[in-house]
Amino acid sequence: GKGRGMFHQLITPVGNNLALSFLTAALPIVVVLVLLGVMRRPAWQASIAGVAVALLLAVAVWKMPVNLALNSIAAGATFAAWPVMWIVVNALLLYNIAVVSGRFDAFRTWMVDNLPKDRRVVLVVVGFSFGCLLEGVAGFGTPIAITTALLVALGFKAMDAIVFTLMFNTAPVAFGALGAPVTTLAAVTQLNDVALGAMIGRQLPLIAVILPFYVIIVFGGMRAVRGVWPLLLVAGGSFASVQFLSANYIGYALTDVLSSLASLGAALLFVKMWKVAPDPAFALRLTSDAEEVQAQPAHSALSGWQGWLPWIVLSVVVIVWVHFKV
Repeated sequence: GKGRGMFHQLITPVGNNLALSFLTAALPIVVVLVLLGVMRRPAWQASIAGVAVALLLAVAVWKMPVNLALNSIAAGATFAAWPVMWIVVNALLLYNIAVVSGRFDAFRTWMVDNLPKDRRVVLVVVGFSFGCLLEGVAGFGTPIAITTALLVALGFKAMDAIVFTLMFNTAPVAFGALGAPVTTLAAVTQLNDVALGAMIGRQLPLIAVILPFYVIIVFGGMRAVRGVWPLLLVAGGSFASVQFLSANYIGYALTDVLSSLASLGAALLFVKMWKVAPDPAFALRLTSDAEEVQAQPAHSALSGWQGWLPWIVLSVVVIVWVHFKV
């Protein structure tokens, strides 16, 4: 009858064939990727088109009731706005405050003054350890945006900075912003979130140890690795071990925050104690852009540690808020 029965999703609505149904179901994703990557349309246009195609397929092919389809779009939009966009907006707000207050410039100056003038070291400390911290506290696109800005200010080409930051992001991204991917996976699969977090925390550390080596090989070949392999081992190893311990024994929400803080601390301590052999091929050369930034009358009164302040405050707040449930 026409009673308000449950909507049962059809598995093979297209020609009663799983492969054809699968290809049809993939259309919204294809539309988004083609519009973004091939036709270079803005993200909002691509995503609206994707939603429209999905809605059309759901109603016409999967026979989903229209009101239910619209409800699910509203639910998805709400989830995207809160927590996802809420975290992104705050992360970008913090970044902009750091820039305007001169803290970001102080942070960059601290990096130039305290790190060896070696692009490989800078790439690992900024791209890996610091980038992973931003992934843990802000996630989504923020670590790429902020870390790339910092690397460009330190003399890297923009395209290089983006590519290497994205590669490094492999290590923390499964736990994302405060464990959001694990929380979402648990909600979608109805599996236990703690168990899922623990399992990821047993697989991902293996990748985290290898990743710094892999990225530096892509960056400068085996020669690049030979000069800095102890640092790569320290940065990757400290990250991996704390990631394993945190995901399995502390809680998946703080896994990235704790493991990246450990990696950052270990890497910074290590380059103070261990001297990297200078290699002219990998010398840190600040570009004219970066020198211009330096030449501007920035808030020169700010000392280097002030540059650390936004990220330290953010990490402490996140740890207190998540772990101690304040």
